[in-house]
Amino acid sequence: MTADGATAYVTLAGTEARPGEEVAVLDVRDHRERRRIRVGRMPYGIALDPSGRWLLVTNRLSNFISVIEVATDEVVAEISVPFYCDDLVIAPDGARAYLSNFWKGQVIVVDLDGPRGAVHDLGLDRVAFERPGGPGEVLR
Repeated sequence: MTADGATAYVTLAGTEARPGEEVAVLDVRDHRERRRIRVGRMPYGIALDPSGRWLLVTNRLSNFISVIEVATDEVVAEISVPFYCDDLVIAPDGARAYLSNFWKGQVIVVDLDGPRGAVHDLGLDRVAFERPGGPGEVLR
C-alpha cells in the first residue's frame, strides 16, 4: 500500500496449474480496481521500497522479480533470481531485498543499489546465535 493509503497493490497468483501474471492496482478510497500490471508467472510476494518509488514483486514460476515504478504503474526492470521465490522484505534503507525461496529452502539477498541488482544466495547453512530476549537463528 502506498504511504498515503490511497493505493493498494495485490498479487493475482492463480494456481500452479493456472498461474496468474498480474498485480491488481486498487483505489482504496473508492474500492475499485484501477488497472492490472502484467508481471511474471504466479506473482507472489510484494513489497514497496521505503522511498515509495518502487514496488518489487516475486514471480514464483518465473526466474526474475519485477520492479514496478509506482508513479507510472509500469514494470521498469526484471532482476534475475532462482525460480520459486516467494515472500520478500526490503531493508529500511532500501539497499537490499531479502527473498525466501520455497524450492531451495534458502534466503536470497538482492542488492538494489546497482542498475540491475546483484543476487547473493545465502544457502542452506544455519548458525545459532543468542540475542536479547532468547535464542534465535541466522542464515549465513
